[in-house]
Amino acid sequence: MLNASKENNMKQRYTTQTSLRLSEDLRNSIDTVCDKWNVNPSDYIRRSVAHKVQNDLAEINNGDTKIVFI
Repeated sequence: MLNASKENNMKQRYTTQTSLRLSEDLRNSIDTVCDKWNVNPSDYIRRSVAHKVQNDLAEINNGDTKIVFI
């Protein structure tokens, strides 16, 4: 199922771009995951951010506005 999802993501074109700085350790961890799962780092980061935003929005909608940033 992951490969089908990957193929769909590769066809998707996005019109906005955001840049961020990562620690070398975090970037190496992302690369390790992407190598193991054979996914593009951009797709992995995009999905991870989307998942986190959905969870945060759900918490906000439930009245929990405590968000901890690291």
